Amino acid sequence: MRLSRALIAAAVAGVFTLSGCASGPTVDLDEAKEWVDEVVAAESDGPGAAGTGMMKIGPGGEAGVRFDVEDGVVLVRVDVRCFGGDDDDDLIADVTLAVTSEDGVTRKTDAAIPCDRGVHEIDADAAATTAVEIQATASTETYLHATVIQELVIERE
Repeated sequence: MRLSRALIAAAVAGVFTLSGCASGPTVDLDEAKEWVDEVVAAESDGPGAAGTGMMKIGPGGEAGVRFDVEDGVVLVRVDVRCFGGDDDDDLIADVTLAVTSEDGVTRKTDAAIPCDRGVHEIDADAAATTAVEIQATASTETYLHATVIQELVIERE
């Protein structure tokens, strides 16, 4: 009887130890909000930027942002970055980019973006576009920033 109590106690201790190791990455949301506010403050609305947006993402359903684009604008890519906290390589944002072309066809691209605060490019297929929708999730709450980049046209006389 003493042996089985000892085995049960060891098994319970092992479960608690393993569950502590299995927990996912954590993010300080105040620090993440400060980071995304700094990104927004530093962003440029100069040539090439067709739209920018930020969103709070997490495991409880997809967060999203939509950009309607002027007729004739050709999109090149979407630059996406997110905040991952202390262990930036541990948190991944699953991003879906939906680009609707002028002929009404919507093309979706799925990408896994590491939340390492760096810029990650998602190809927008260089098509004349009417709208772009970006949706994202992550295993823990954090912030994501996206910049839609349009093709630059240089007019010469």
